Amino acid sequence: MLFVLATKILSLFTTQTSKIKENPLLQKPISMKDFAKSPQLVVLYPESQSDLYSEFCIQKLGFVRKTVATVPHTLAALYSLPNTNLICALSERAVKAVINNLPLAIQPLTSIKKCCVTEIKMVWHPKNRNDPAHTWLRDSIVKIAKQI
Repeated sequence: MLFVLATKILSLFTTQTSKIKENPLLQKPISMKDFAKSPQLVVLYPESQSDLYSEFCIQKLGFVRKTVATVPHTLAALYSLPNTNLICALSERAVKAVINNLPLAIQPLTSIKKCCVTEIKMVWHPKNRNDPAHTWLRDSIVKIAKQI
């Protein structure tokens, strides 16, 4: 049995995956092969690593990531990386928001750029389309997203 929920969707912005770490490996552009075989800290939101979109992208390119540790949140990853030999693939926007406060380096994963661009969307139920409070909230979110 399938349940279908009617929703409205508005694209807010796109984001790319970046890798961060204070690591000599990242002093020059890193190949996808080197990235995949490097020990990695993985932010694991879903129940299984195979559910991650970044995992799908890496496997689509024919590689298997060398995961040695997982954390449940981006901030946990950012604060876990200093003084380790781990690298971590994270949202570029999340990293740039805190990179100046941590001893980390950032480098775009250009080899998976086309595969792992993520579009951030706002979703709402059609019954809320004319609700003044909901309209204000959506408009506010769109305004903020344009500034990011």
